[in-house]
Amino acid sequence: MQENYFKVREKPVFEYVNLVQENQVDINEQMGKMVLTSVIFHSNLLGQKTLQACALILYNDMKSNQLYPEVLFIHIQKTAGTSILEYARSKYHDNMVTHGDFLNMDMDQIHKTAFVSGHFGFDYIESLLKYRYSFTFLRDPIERILSLYYFCRHQPKSEFPIYRFAQELDLEKFLQAGFEPGRIKSHIWNHQTWMLACGRNNTSGLEIEKFNSKQLLDRAIINLGKLSHVGFVESFDNDLSEIVRELGLHNPEKKISVNVTKNHV
Repeated sequence: MQENYFKVREKPVFEYVNLVQENQVDINEQMGKMVLTSVIFHSNLLGQKTLQACALILYNDMKSNQLYPEVLFIHIQKTAGTSILEYARSKYHDNMVTHGDFLNMDMDQIHKTAFVSGHFGFDYIESLLKYRYSFTFLRDPIERILSLYYFCRHQPKSEFPIYRFAQELDLEKFLQAGFEPGRIKSHIWNHQTWMLACGRNNTSGLEIEKFNSKQLLDRAIINLGKLSHVGFVESFDNDLSEIVRELGLHNPEKKISVNVTKNHV
């Protein structure tokens, strides 16, 4: 868990501590306890009164400015990410970066966006981890690859090379191509591990062929430990509820369905 995922008026909540201590802010104890259930930072660093006061300041700012926690979501293709983004859109509206939006933005713009998501690798976005709640979802690799294949077969053929390959190759040939260097391999061979170990758009310009399986796995495991939460498509409902709870948001009024691809999820 990160120290603090919230910023108030562009400042981390901890910067309010001195203000609260100097002015001896008095708050309703019951309200303070209620707010604390939706505020995430290390309570052992502060006294209870100071902690409650900071929480109330944050709560009031969130209420008046519709401020939500800053979030980083590493969206690996075909791991229920679109379903998650639909829910996030109801909270963050246009204050979001999704899918490939980041390709047309500089890092300063991305840092100023509350909810940052995209098909980027861990290396590209690691600088955002410090003050953000961060998570990703993983999926059974076989199910993910099958889902990707059938999804690509129903997309505009000219939009991305992977769409064209999926429409020109049958499943067996598509999978065989995943063992050869090239665009298909980058989408399916150890793809989830690659995205967490280093991934697309990394600052060093590294390609997946630079790593063997063990190197990828070792790096991915280390990086997974830096995230606030790791969910699984197979336990989607439980993981989403946990993420929503940790962020202090309300559970969706309607059950979120995992995005379904024709012929395959």
